[in-house]
Amino acid sequence: MTIPEGAFMSCQHVVRQLWDYLDNELDDDVRRRVREHLDICAHCREHFTFEGAFLRAVASHLDDAADTATLRARIVGALNLEGYRSS
Repeated sequence: MTIPEGAFMSCQHVVRQLWDYLDNELDDDVRRRVREHLDICAHCREHFTFEGAFLRAVASHLDDAADTATLRARIVGALNLEGYRSS
């Protein structure tokens, strides 16, 4: 989905962009617009705070790159047990 430059981002769009925002994988314009939205939207800021804390918690439990693959396999397995199927 492309949003015209200068257009206000919806909460749904901002929340979908948060992982990429936290991983610094957005272009400068989109990153700026997400930041502007977070500055004025307490609801989205709560998502941002939670997702940032989640990523920091996961990172603090990883000792090396091998742990990443193991953790991913465990998470995918747990999600599959709960009925989630990736597309």
